Amino acid sequence: MKKIVLLIMIMIAAFSINIRNANASNETFFEGDYAGNIYTRRTLHGNTRYQRARFFKEETTGSIAYCIEPFVDFGNGIDYDEVTNIDNLSDDTLQKLTLLANYGYMYPGHEDIKWYAITQQLIWKIAEPNATYEFTDGLNGNTIYPYEEEMNELLTLVNNHLITPNFGSLIFEIVEGEELILTDQNQVLAGYESSNPNIEITNNQIKVKALKEGIRNFSLQKVARNHERPALFYYKADEQKIMTLGNARDMYTGFTVKVKKTELEITKIDKDTNSTTPSGEGKLIGAKYGLYNQDNKLIKELIIEKNNKASIKNIPFGTYTLKEITPGDGYQLDKNEYKVDITSENTSVKLELANEIVKKKLQIYKNYGTITNMTAEENVTFDILNSKGEYITSITTDSNGYAEIELPYGTYTVKQKNSKENYKPVEDFKIEIKEEEQDLKYELYDYKIEVPNTAKKEEKIHSTCILLLLGGLYVYKRKNL
Repeated sequence: MKKIVLLIMIMIAAFSINIRNANASNETFFEGDYAGNIYTRRTLHGNTRYQRARFFKEETTGSIAYCIEPFVDFGNGIDYDEVTNIDNLSDDTLQKLTLLANYGYMYPGHEDIKWYAITQQLIWKIAEPNATYEFTDGLNGNTIYPYEEEMNELLTLVNNHLITPNFGSLIFEIVEGEELILTDQNQVLAGYESSNPNIEITNNQIKVKALKEGIRNFSLQKVARNHERPALFYYKADEQKIMTLGNARDMYTGFTVKVKKTELEITKIDKDTNSTTPSGEGKLIGAKYGLYNQDNKLIKELIIEKNNKASIKNIPFGTYTLKEITPGDGYQLDKNEYKVDITSENTSVKLELANEIVKKKLQIYKNYGTITNMTAEENVTFDILNSKGEYITSITTDSNGYAEIELPYGTYTVKQKNSKENYKPVEDFKIEIKEEEQDLKYELYDYKIEVPNTAKKEEKIHSTCILLLLGGLYVYKRKNL
């Protein structure tokens, strides 16, 4: 049983090799008229064939045909099966044969019958490169070289057709939304086309645009449409193999584009709090940064928004510099420059950038006494309230009556909390910490409260009462007299 299966497999393989994709179409070929007075000779291993050039034609349509095997006789009037390939001929060789059939006889400018003989000679030479091929001045006559220029022209057309575009690479990486422009170094792109809507071919350049993230494969097709139908191959066992005049096979090439998303994201923080919580009444929101290319040209601005972040999406690959243009309210400008490298391996860059709040020192020199006699007042406490009236902190004077504190940007109220007995404290006062101000210095004085002399007042009242009493007695005595 195993032997039978093996035999069947061998037969199927042999059949596949010999038949070469035969299909139901078949044609009959015959020898036609001579192609002028042109003679050829071909020699291989002592076997010489010479003849007068003549046309081979398809019986049904009268289409021009060529012989492929230079040392096999032609079976006139025999039916052939159409096939897609020929034994012992590589796919590259078959492609060259179709190109000869395309650019040879009846190609624009090649209508003279000499081009049929030239094309046939080159087809034999491509199919069997080990033989010698000559034009002669008669049947098996002397070798002549009448068509060297034409043969070189035809071979150049074939060879140029086989040259594919060269973009320097087959794989490219770009950023989503970025345009990719490729220039063909071989300058043959003009003969190619693509049905892909993301590709635009102009002269020797391809523009690839509007690509989303992912890997995209693009195919380019070179179409030969100089004849009404493609060049076809025909096969008959033990007979000369035939091909017809027609269009060459389409050629394909392509390239791959890897599309990636990129992003630069910055988070703004306060240097003192080391968080997105601002100090004092400063605002991190609204800070503006600029992204500059290697020519120091501004390409994009980033503004810190409510979430204390700003971002740019889909930055092209490259090296950039990030610099702060204006800080948020109450903050000092960040003078650092940050290098940003966006590459295919480093597509997302996240930076946490800190700003330092504007700070000023509040200095208080506290004294008490009279205008002519002041003394440093220690242990006096001042409360510091923010613009909302909320308690922030307190400071207390030392033995020299001095107290200080560094406050961040904002508006504050300073309230004296205590004073020496019988001395009046200073009234509440407001201060503002702004960018343009120097340190704030205040000399504050508590003055003694004036106490009224109550003894003299009581003596005066007593005297008045005595006088009133005496007066009353005097009036009483006069009435009784």
